[in-house]
Amino acid sequence: MYVAKVVLAKSSVIKARFLNGSELTLPAEKVVKADFQIGSKVQALWPVHNWHMSTVIAFDQEEGTVKLSDGWGFTKTFPLSEIRLPRQRNLHKSLAAFWQKNYTYFLAAIGIIILVVLLVKK
Repeated sequence: MYVAKVVLAKSSVIKARFLNGSELTLPAEKVVKADFQIGSKVQALWPVHNWHMSTVIAFDQEEGTVKLSDGWGFTKTFPLSEIRLPRQRNLHKSLAAFWQKNYTYFLAAIGIIILVVLLVKK
């Protein structure tokens, strides 16, 4: 999720302007407040790593920059246009989707294990 400024807020709809100038209207429940508190995690466009999860060291609201650590000893100051917020995942939905996509593999593996055990016993 990219950083944007709220241009218009109605009861259930938000109009946001991204830092590249594009605008988007979306439901209010899809909007997440950008939190750049020290120690919080964000993704940044590092020159070597490409998009990489990083830790906030400092935030300058006036200049619109965030100083980050990549976790390997390097720090760099990024403009907000090169920052993304990580998506909050619903673990229950993720597990359900994983099971739905892969349950046949699990059943096949269990069947093969049972077959091998039966063949080894003979």
